[in-house]
Amino acid sequence: MSFNLYGPTLAFAIFVAYSLTAFRASKKSLSSQLVWDSLPWVLIFGILGARLYHVINYWNYYSQNIVLVFEIWRGGLAIYGALGGGFLGALIFFKSKLSNSKPPSTKQSVSSYLDCAAPSIALAQAIGRIGNIFNGENLPFAYWEIVTNLLIFV
Repeated sequence: MSFNLYGPTLAFAIFVAYSLTAFRASKKSLSSQLVWDSLPWVLIFGILGARLYHVINYWNYYSQNIVLVFEIWRGGLAIYGALGGGFLGALIFFKSKLSNSKPPSTKQSVSSYLDCAAPSIALAQAIGRIGNIFNGENLPFAYWEIVTNLLIFV
């Protein structure tokens, strides 16, 4: 069994993104606790979305090996699916939490929280790409994506 830095780097990226999002939320008088409470929703939907996107992309392979669809520990996650799934999880979480608040606040909207997360997502993607490099993906594209995401973050 080998150990690589990809998983810990992704965990660090998620922690940094959530810390920054919670900080930005508190600066806008939004609930930083609500940001942290959304983490399980975003993680679960993000992982499901990442796996679903990967399986769809490689359907010819998985259709012949259907049991491997569920073996997520073997790898096979895609960032676009993670972003889409994570967004869906956040949307469901914040819509349900904010619709239950009485009286409804015009300041506390789903888009207010998502606005706080946007720069954090770009930074997390840059950190995640560093994890790809640790994992052996030394393509020029990975380096360009790090730079691009850092520019978006700034």
